[in-house]
Amino acid sequence: MADPKDQKIIAAIVTRMQTILTANGYQTNNGTRVADSRPNWDQTELPAISVFQGRAESQEQSNASRKTVHEMPVMIKVFLERGTDASNARIAIADVKKAIRGTGSQSDNYLAERWPASGIGLAMMTRETAYSIEYAEGTFEITGAQVEIAVQFITDKFNAEQ
Repeated sequence: MADPKDQKIIAAIVTRMQTILTANGYQTNNGTRVADSRPNWDQTELPAISVFQGRAESQEQSNASRKTVHEMPVMIKVFLERGTDASNARIAIADVKKAIRGTGSQSDNYLAERWPASGIGLAMMTRETAYSIEYAEGTFEITGAQVEIAVQFITDKFNAEQ
């Protein structure tokens, strides 16, 4: 059984986040620890990145169509040492955006053009939806940063793999 398309997309994003290294032209080495949906990191493991899938919305293309278009929100969370400087959080955001954009491409369709699975693009479109610096509850101590994107992809009706 093949992986569902949403798993392939998340895996591609995780792999892309692992390229965030100064040796690859980024400002940080935040890509040394990246995971799919890991909500907690030990302080000694920071900085680290987790990629979380949100609630995908699905819509049939038409009554006669055998295809469904999905829009899946993805949250890319950078966990930083508590109390880090705001400029470090902004640099982390910039590195995540650069990784999603890719080097040498300003395309908003990067998953489709550059992250193919078996020669077929994974996504129809990728767009930025929000970003933020995150603070510890009840304080203004910075704990991380988050970039949110929406990934639109298509599958056969009731088939998560194609």
